[in-house]
Amino acid sequence: MTITHTNETVLGTAGIDTTNLEFSDLGIPVLTGVQRQGDLILVPTEARRSGAPLGMGVTVVEAESNAGNSHILIGDGSWQRAVGNELIEGWLEVPEGGEAFLIHTEEHNALGIGPGSYEIRRQREWDAGAGVAAFDARQEAEELAEQLRRLAYRRVRD
Repeated sequence: MTITHTNETVLGTAGIDTTNLEFSDLGIPVLTGVQRQGDLILVPTEARRSGAPLGMGVTVVEAESNAGNSHILIGDGSWQRAVGNELIEGWLEVPEGGEAFLIHTEEHNALGIGPGSYEIRRQREWDAGAGVAAFDARQEAEELAEQLRRLAYRRVRD
């Protein structure tokens, strides 16, 4: 695998200050499988959706305070935001030969996303005080694996 991007080049392209990056020269691979960044998880999907072009930046998650960080998508492809869904932020389409990057400002390394269709979901942590069941990454990964097994072995009808 050839790595042609670094944290500094990806964040710099998005116009984000890279002076305080701890790992500015860290290589960012472009991958096509399940990826996780902070409280977001990207899951490949067969469903194709068209949306707004990414270009130099589409905000996936807006910072909730001045101290918070946003998740931003840049690059090739399109983004369609989910409406009225608490766990799904939206859908990303990256065309053949294209690449996109998910940036969580200065908190996490950028993710390189290769061609394909992706659902971008929020991950939740358990908060016993809230009295609301939440999802953790392991539970969600197990559910996704079960869905994939069912798809792989679904009945063929004549």
